[in-house]
Formats: sequence, structure tokens, C-alpha cells
Amino acid sequence: MKKVLIGFLFLVGMFLCVAFISCAGGAGGNGDGADGASLSVTLPQTGARSLQYLSSEIISFTASIESDSYSSGPKSAGPGETIIFSCIPEGTYMVTACGKTASGGVAAMGNETVTVTAGQSSSATVTLARLYHHTVNFYDGSTQLCTSEITDGYTVSAPADPSDSNKELIGWFTSSDGGTTLSDTAYNFDSPVTEDTTLYAKWLYINFEGTLEAFSSAEFKSGSTEDSPYDITITNVTTSGSEGTRLSDLKTVLKNKGVYVNLTLVYNSGLTKISGLDSINNLVSIVIPEGPTEIGNYAFSSSSKLKSVTIPASVNRIGGSVFSGTSKLETLNISGTNLWQKCDIYGDDDALNFVIELPGIKSYNTNYYFLRM
Repeated sequence: MKKVLIGFLFLVGMFLCVAFISCAGGAGGNGDGADGASLSVTLPQTGARSLQYLSSEIISFTASIESDSYSSGPKSAGPGETIIFSCIPEGTYMVTACGKTASGGVAAMGNETVTVTAGQSSSATVTLARLYHHTVNFYDGSTQLCTSEITDGYTVSAPADPSDSNKELIGWFTSSDGGTTLSDTAYNFDSPVTEDTTLYAKWLYINFEGTLEAFSSAEFKSGSTEDSPYDITITNVTTSGSEGTRLSDLKTVLKNKGVYVNLTLVYNSGLTKISGLDSINNLVSIVIPEGPTEIGNYAFSSSSKLKSVTIPASVNRIGGSVFSGTSKLETLNISGTNLWQKCDIYGDDDALNFVIELPGIKSYNTNYYFLRM
């Protein structure tokens, strides 16, 4: 009988010890849990249907508790379920609950303050409020690239850089007029989003193809040199007149732009003669399209950085002093036959079957012009 009694007392002692250890451990927080209180948190029954984030329904909830000396959670549950925090110290707790979507995003949040008394069970029902979100749109000019939905107070990440072989992206900027004029300062992606925002890509050109009007307003990246010029293609070029891009206007814009260029002209019916592209000291090369029939006097003279000229087979007359003052000219590409009649305007020094070549052609003055044979 005495042995039975000793065994019984030993089992009771072990049970009390385990219970004490269980409560002392709490629900995973940092308090001592010796008071043995519990807190039941009930989550919304209809939350999965009444709260939505984008088009994704809330499918689960989490709850956490925190006082000045103790914290526990988060613990997960489904809609309408109860999460129990047991063996917690008495005190005043902030209960925080979140509704989450299938992707793990937080779509709703709420909190409730509850006072827990030692040795008693307390409960809290947390009402969730849909988090407010902002739309951030990213545009490249008039083309929308992507959209992000960002929770108020959170930051947005920049999208992957769009690619463009003619331009280099320098950042994303806001605009007050739909992207025509961009802000002076790039958007700070470390700043929290507090309103719907539209951001526009800002580029600096390293090459260009388009009209003279577009070229004149384009911003270029600094750093071009005569050894690393930018490739510039100008469309709708005309010799003169009001239609298209006049060569005289092109000269002005090229000189003012200040970047070193390999220039390619695109033909249209108004481009009959190439002239007036002299003294452009940032012109490194020029490709004349098939179509024009004449290169005028002094056309490229005194363009001190000019290294290469391409002349099409359609050109049948080259004026005098076209290449004078082009000390760096090293390549002259002439399509079609390179046999010309050298003509002296005074009739004193005409020659047939003349070959235009470097460096000799640089020395011919306006007394001479050349007709293709």
C-alpha cells in the first residue's frame, strides 16, 4: 500500500511539473507565461468574400499579440476560425490581424486592444479594414509598359529597363502634362507611395533616326567623339523649299547640336542636289542616298573632322572645292563608274577619263567641276 501511494504521488508531481513547464513556455513569446492566462482571437467569418485585393480573394488570416513584456505570433487560421494564445502573462495586448491572398500579399489589416487577467480567459474579435492601394503606371512616351498596385505607404520597384538601341535610359520621371515635359528630378524609388502616380521613361540618345524637327529637340548623351560618333539618320531631306528637311536647316541644327555624327540622308523626290553642308566641324561621315544628281560647289568644304563620304551612282556632277579644307578625309566611296570629265570653267584644262581619288581631289578649286562619263 505504501508503494502504491508513493507511485501515485510521483505521477501527480510529474503532471504538475509538465503543466508548469508548458505554461512557462507560453505560445512562443518572450514572457514567463506563469500566470496561465489565455486569449482567443476570432477572425472574420465573411472576410474571404467581402474583402478583395486586386482580383484575388483573401484565403487566410494571421494574428499576433504584443504587450510591453510579451509577444507571440503570427499564427494562421481560416475565415471564422479562432486562434488561441495560451499560457500568456497578464497585461494589455495589441492584437494585430492580417488578411492574406493566395500569393501571400496582405490585403487587409486590423487591430484591437485587449486586457488579459491572470488565470482567466479573454477574447477579441478583430475587424479588418481593406488596405488602401495606389496605382503606379509606367510609360515610355505614349506607350504604357506596366502597372503596379502598391499598398499606401509602401515603395514601388522600378520595372526592368526597356531596351532601345538608339537611346539610353537615365531614369523615371513624373510629368504634369501627360509626358510632354518631364520633371527636373528623377523619381525616388525609396520614397513611400501615397497617391496614384504615373512615371515616364527619360532617355538620352546615342543614335537617332527621324525627322529634323525630332532631331533638333532630342537630348543626347554626352561623350561622343570623332572616333566614337553617333549614327544619325535624317528622313525627308530636300535640297530647298518648305517641304521636308532643307539641307540649310540641317546644317544649322547639326552645328548647334554639338555631338559628333555619322550622317545618313534618306532620299525623297525633293532631294536633287547636295550642297551647303560645309564648315560642320562635328560631321565625321556622310552617306548620300541614291537619287540626287549633283554635289554643289563647297558642299563639304572646311568640315574639319570629315573622314568619310559615300557618293551614289545617281550623282553625275561634282562641283569645285567640294572637299577643300577636309584634312582628315580618308575614305571616298563612289558607286558606279569612277571615270569623269574634268571641266575647267575657262576651257583651259579639260580632261577625259579622270579618276576622282584622294588626296588629289581636295586641291581642286571652283574653277573645276566633274561630269561622270
